[in-house]
Amino acid sequence: MLAFVAFLYSGGLSGAPSSPDANGCASVVTVKYIDGTGKSVPGPGPAIGQIRYYGAPYEGTSSIVAPVDFVPTLATDGELASFGYPPRPRSGDGKAVWEKTWGRSRYIDPGEMCSTGRHN
Repeated sequence: MLAFVAFLYSGGLSGAPSSPDANGCASVVTVKYIDGTGKSVPGPGPAIGQIRYYGAPYEGTSSIVAPVDFVPTLATDGELASFGYPPRPRSGDGKAVWEKTWGRSRYIDPGEMCSTGRHN
């Protein structure tokens, strides 16, 4: 099973002040709720995803979290884009690989962002 969360960097984001914990982990400081078209909605609900913004030391970093029941292989192209998934190829081997890869993806809750001390 493949778990997927899209991470974005959008420098300059301001949010609630925070500091990393003793393990270098940063908590979510702000959450924006989005529908399958990427539009902001007032709060959580069915088919609603999230954009989570993290505090220090990761200010400006966010993650897109698709709805819990999101199935990429059944999603529209717009929903894929809104929830941070790569575009689905239209045909051929690329489409088969995409479906095999993303058909197994499931929701994960990143909760916080931590440093592993490794840089790739």
